Amino acid sequence: MAEAVKSYAPAASLLRRGAPSTAVYRHDPETGLRLKGLLNKTIIFITHDFDEALRLADRIAIMKDGRIEQCDTPDQIVLHPATDYVARFTAEIDRARVVHIGSLVRPLSPPGDGEPVAANRTIRDLARQLVSDPRNHLPVVDASGALIGSVVRQEALDVLLGDRA
Repeated sequence: MAEAVKSYAPAASLLRRGAPSTAVYRHDPETGLRLKGLLNKTIIFITHDFDEALRLADRIAIMKDGRIEQCDTPDQIVLHPATDYVARFTAEIDRARVVHIGSLVRPLSPPGDGEPVAANRTIRDLARQLVSDPRNHLPVVDASGALIGSVVRQEALDVLLGDRA
């Protein structure tokens, strides 16, 4: 762990990390993500492992022939591929594991009622609730507990069940 911390010690606000220094993220993702939060730096990972990118990244750039095809959040890349190449690249991804309920939020009309769900939860995390909850709209709260909008339950179910609307 000490070696991992030393590798992030430079004062630069932008760090590029390749395979050797990303080992902490691969073998202990929770520690790696805590380090990322503590450092308050932009870290660029270069990887060919799309599942790894989905787990670790706030934003992903997918390249083809030296050109960026799409640069966006993991949620948006799997929900709205920008090109046919990106669509093929993401076709086999379990969208429910990647997509957070917050990425489906709509303005508060209708606001939904009852117990809210946290924006940072994935559709997979909320699967049982989505299947059994009779409400059409679920209120969504941010990390501070503030209401940020609502989710149409059917749209979340479509992601869960693999329907591509």
